[in-house]
Amino acid sequence: MEAYKEVMEDRDLGYWKSEIVVKNLSNDESSSKSTLVSKRKRADGGPGIPHATETDDCEDDDESHLFAKEPKVKQEPKPSHSPPDSSDEESTGPRMKRQKGSMSMKELTPSTASKPVPQQKISDDQVRIYVGNPQHHFMVPKAGLKQSDLLQSLIECENGEAYIMSPLLSSIDPLRFKSVAEYLDYGEYVPSLLNEGSSKARLDIVGDRGRRSAAMEQCSIVFKMGEDLQLSGLQDLVVRKFRVLTPEADDDDFVLAAGRFNSEGRPSNPDLHEFMVARFAQEHFSIWIHRSTLYRQFCLKHRALEIEIQRKRVANYDEEIAKAKAEKTEKEDDDPQSAF
Repeated sequence: MEAYKEVMEDRDLGYWKSEIVVKNLSNDESSSKSTLVSKRKRADGGPGIPHATETDDCEDDDESHLFAKEPKVKQEPKPSHSPPDSSDEESTGPRMKRQKGSMSMKELTPSTASKPVPQQKISDDQVRIYVGNPQHHFMVPKAGLKQSDLLQSLIECENGEAYIMSPLLSSIDPLRFKSVAEYLDYGEYVPSLLNEGSSKARLDIVGDRGRRSAAMEQCSIVFKMGEDLQLSGLQDLVVRKFRVLTPEADDDDFVLAAGRFNSEGRPSNPDLHEFMVARFAQEHFSIWIHRSTLYRQFCLKHRALEIEIQRKRVANYDEEIAKAKAEKTEKEDDDPQSAF
């Protein structure tokens, strides 16, 4: 019996040993196959199995690769079924639905980058004048600039083109300088003077108060620009227009215009100064009664002009008295009985 037990134990031991050998062989075979697959993937540029031994032999005595863990493959997030957030394409979702009448970014964005429009080349007989800040340019003929020695001295040339760019012009409003540019171009500015020298002289404007007030203000502004730019011809034109406007102008418009004319002292044009003094002296009582506050402020600011106005009033009074005496004497000479 003991011999039989020993035989059976030896048989069982051999069986388990054979099973272990078979398992080791199968594991070695699978390991070699995984090593070959890893080498092929690396040769193709793909990821290989980490901790695998890269040797020429498929079998390796080091069995550490048998216990290596397989690499974790990072799973890419599954694409959501929501539409892409794009402002250029319309979305079918309720949140991205375009409202009626709205525009997409593709429609709002210009197809090409905005580039400055190149300036047109000017002719040899023209000059480009830059005015204001930001600058705006006007095209005027060189012949018109001959009226001002100052403007002629400011002309510069570059690339065959003549231009004027000066700090003197950077402080001028381009909208107001338009009248000066028109005068330099054809000797007149809007509104034009019609029927000059006759009893029907007028400006080419609708005869309402608002337009007359604007024309009076324009006269004072253009006159000051003509004075600064040494354009005596423009100043004379302004005075002629001012004379035509004054009879139909309101007293307050005339006082305001006179204040602008004398804002920097006595105006350089003697005809304008004499006309304003005569007008104030003639219409003194009317202006004082209807525009007493405005006229009083004007007199306080321009004391020298007020003195001239009062002297003119006295001179006018003396002339009226002398005229009345002369008429009375003439009647007495014609009819001696009228003296009694």
